[in-house]
Amino acid sequence: MKIDPIEPIINKEFNRAIAIKIEAAVDDKYNMEGQRRELRSFLIIFTERIVFQRKKNRRWM
Repeated sequence: MKIDPIEPIINKEFNRAIAIKIEAAVDDKYNMEGQRRELRSFLIIFTERIVFQRKKNRRWM
């Protein structure tokens, strides 16, 4: 299966954009450093899973 080289780049940018938005929202909500780091890493993993799931679903269509 040939993979379009531009797709991973787009997804990487998309992930980064989500991560930055989450980070800003988290910064507003949590000022305690430890708590913020924990929540941020959870949310980034969570969004990466969503993107991965979408990619998997697209492959089967």
